[in-house]
Amino acid sequence: MSRTFSLALVFLFVFGLVSSCENMSCGCDPAPSYSANALLYTWQLDEIAIGGQSAAKGNDIKDRYKLQFKNDGAYTQTQLLDNSTTAGTWKLTGQGNRLLEITDHKGTTNTYNLGNVDNSTLVYSFINKEQLLEQRIFSRQ
Repeated sequence: MSRTFSLALVFLFVFGLVSSCENMSCGCDPAPSYSANALLYTWQLDEIAIGGQSAAKGNDIKDRYKLQFKNDGAYTQTQLLDNSTTAGTWKLTGQGNRLLEITDHKGTTNTYNLGNVDNSTLVYSFINKEQLLEQRIFSRQ
């Protein structure tokens, strides 16, 4: 078999594996879709993970805070150290509402990938300044 033909077979095999997950009957778990109502609570930052490793937990988190998402698209962030608050806006975007856009009180918008939202946990991630995946893990209050 020629090298080109072998590479073509490998490409077709890999393409078939990747595209097969689009078919719901394959047993794959489809990416979750989120509703804004799932966020309408107060969430306390409990852990920061960087590159898949826990970097800080609980009171060891510098500038630990709570986020309260409101149904009018506003949010409030409360610093746990001194109870100071700031406000901004939020919305879900992207396919399946899997992106969380937060615009802070200064007008800066950041977009986060939602990893998990359920009755007790909110997890979102982003690429930090060191180009590493950073996850913020919150518990519902």
